[in-house]
Amino acid sequence: NNKPTPELADIIQLGNRDTSGINFSLAVRPVPTNSIAGIVRDSLNTRVPSRIALIPITRNIPTRYGHTDSLGAYSITAVEAGRYFVFAMPFSGYGAAYYKAGAYGVTRRQDADTVNLTGTLTNINVGVRRINSGGLTAVNGRIRSTGGANIAGVMVSAEDQAGELIGVGVTD
Repeated sequence: NNKPTPELADIIQLGNRDTSGINFSLAVRPVPTNSIAGIVRDSLNTRVPSRIALIPITRNIPTRYGHTDSLGAYSITAVEAGRYFVFAMPFSGYGAAYYKAGAYGVTRRQDADTVNLTGTLTNINVGVRRINSGGLTAVNGRIRSTGGANIAGVMVSAEDQAGELIGVGVTD
């Protein structure tokens, strides 16, 4: 139904239903020439291999994903122009974090900086914090809306009394 992104598209229920007559009309879109690059590192300048997500401010632009190389450097090309949050998800040993210039371990989107991606952006470096867990830890509970519905996909972080990150998780 002419939706611009997969996230907004209507779901087609299959099964014993006749699915003939479902047509797609695809418009040719120019390949964007915008790009973003940087590194993921901790406060000791240790580079941290991670997944990267470019999360758009507006819903009409799709989220883009990438990853760093083994030295924590990333470069994502052919990105649509717009304002984005940059989010790093380390493979192990560190908590996920949003980009904020000069900061480390920013876990809340509202505390993060956005980037206006037009042309080529470099040195968009995401600071992450090491998880300093002395052993196995477990925290459980639910994140709910004001109406009481469970909310999936919320990042939860746990810190000790000194503010050191000791665990991270995402709600299911």
